[in-house]
Amino acid sequence: MDSLILSVAEAADLLGVSTDLVYELTTRGEIPCLKVGRRKLIPRRAIEMMVAAAVDGFDPTKATTARP
Repeated sequence: MDSLILSVAEAADLLGVSTDLVYELTTRGEIPCLKVGRRKLIPRRAIEMMVAAAVDGFDPTKATTARP
């Protein structure tokens, strides 16, 4: 069963980014989090919604190609 709440490390793993970036995104309010004591916990649904919004807003006609 998938957990409803992720640690910062788990959220970073899921997104493929560093924990520092996840902490920064929570501080800026770009990813909602729950504070439990000194810990920040990320709702899995928030990550899913963030990815869905990025995919829904994707326009392939405006995509750039990667350079080697």
